[in-house]
Amino acid sequence: MEKMLEKLKEHEAMMQTRLTSLKTFYAVLTPEQQKIFDDSHRQMMHRWSKGGHGMQHGMGDMGGMHRPPMPDGAMPDHPPMPAK
Repeated sequence: MEKMLEKLKEHEAMMQTRLTSLKTFYAVLTPEQQKIFDDSHRQMMHRWSKGGHGMQHGMGDMGGMHRPPMPDGAMPDHPPMPAK
């Protein structure tokens, strides 16, 4: 359980880093571009909530209890994150 909590904290830190980057990116978009981005994100989240690819499939098992572990920083269907 301690390892699971540690992984959860690492995931939260990674998400915070991505959120900061996303906010920086979003701030430079025009209002029209922001609307397109918002609409696309809304559609993506709707697909995920319907049992498609995404959050619901990966989070329920707390990081890989039902699938092979991913390399540090990697996400399913995405290339590994570069080393810092």
